[in-house]
Amino acid sequence: MFAESNLTKLEKLHLGLNELTIITDPSAFCTLPSLRHLYIPQNHLTDDVLINSTCLPNLEVIDLRQNKIRNITPKSNLWALLNLKNGKDEDVRIELLANPFRCDCNLKSFINWLKTELVNNPDRIRDDENLQCVTGSPANNTHMYLRKVKVELLTCDPLAVSSTATDVARGVMWTLVVLVVLVSLTCAYVYRIGILRKVSPLIQGASSGVQYTSIEKNESAEIAHV
Repeated sequence: MFAESNLTKLEKLHLGLNELTIITDPSAFCTLPSLRHLYIPQNHLTDDVLINSTCLPNLEVIDLRQNKIRNITPKSNLWALLNLKNGKDEDVRIELLANPFRCDCNLKSFINWLKTELVNNPDRIRDDENLQCVTGSPANNTHMYLRKVKVELLTCDPLAVSSTATDVARGVMWTLVVLVVLVSLTCAYVYRIGILRKVSPLIQGASSGVQYTSIEKNESAEIAHV
């Protein structure tokens, strides 16, 4: 992404409101060795966010506010960023405010981490006390703050669809809708062309007949006048 940018002295990068759904290259920012603040808010990123931080020794903040992060598990790429330290052995702060967390059994590890790790490192997650459940299982976790959720009561709804599956299904649905519309328009166009090809000779024939009749009448009138 920035391979030929020559931005070796850049310290702050703002990528908000870019409709990003995934960072395909974890080393995309490695050509920015001076980067301290990486802002990626208000996109569509999930817990699959993967950033190679070993090439960013000066990194201090990763802003992931207002994305589509619902679950953070020890197996997710985002988990590796929670305990990240930069080249100065300083904690890298992660911002996660206003993400649509689903407070069910999959979020147990993250909630436990919030309640224990942040006791000694309160600045690692900014505004952690305001992280809120948008949905949950049991349902009474909805709109509850993560720090107040009782992890021992968290369950997993077998009928709940994962965020990834939901996004994929939504994408497939809209793709099918677009295809149906395109096919319908194409069929209507082809049908119209076919009708015009059949009707055009009839219209031309009728027009010729009218012209011929008019000429014949004019000629008769001229003869009668003479």
